[in-house]
Amino acid sequence: MHTTIAISNGLELVLNMKLPFILLMTFLLIHVQSYAQKLPKHTKDSLEIVLNEIGDQDQLHRWEIMYGTNIQSEIDSINRLSLEDKKRIVREHKQNNQTQIDSLWHIQNKIDLANRDKLIGIIKSHGFPSEKRVNSNTANYLLLHFLSEVDFELLNPIFLEEIKKGNMPGHLYASWFDRILYANGLPQLYGEYLKEYPCVEDLEKTNMERKKIGLKKLKENRCR
Repeated sequence: MHTTIAISNGLELVLNMKLPFILLMTFLLIHVQSYAQKLPKHTKDSLEIVLNEIGDQDQLHRWEIMYGTNIQSEIDSINRLSLEDKKRIVREHKQNNQTQIDSLWHIQNKIDLANRDKLIGIIKSHGFPSEKRVNSNTANYLLLHFLSEVDFELLNPIFLEEIKKGNMPGHLYASWFDRILYANGLPQLYGEYLKEYPCVEDLEKTNMERKKIGLKKLKENRCR
């Protein structure tokens, strides 16, 4: 989903680092299980097909929005270029085709909303579809787009419950949570997004919260 975030009541608690209530809810909801809920093979196979279709929809217009093409061979060629050349292509495409880009974003945002609802439906029926459970990593990168206030208020309680059941990996939840903070210029809580440079406000508190969702201690704070 497009990354512009409207800030108000629910997510504002996070964005202003007013975390006590959310952390309390995490403490009350989460008792991390060692093993995820098992799925029958036919269910796993069916979910893998559905998730792969969702993954295809997720990428339907993103490369065209970025590079101006949806032809895979052209995308592969651009991706082999240097970072500076890729930046130049993105910049020139944006300068010359903003109307087309806006139109494609409008379409892609609708797809993202539909995919979010499909993901929620899968979770409610079968639990969080982690790669270990369904042999598909689609859910991992779908979370990259669910960063708005509405996404947070809708998904956070669902994700906390799935961690409690052992279906959602703690590191995946922590990365999503931290990405929301990072996107708004705030220190991470768990130190799981941009792991090379985990930047948290209070290392001791971070390690307490990491433990609650089954993560190992963070050894150091590496803010840049």
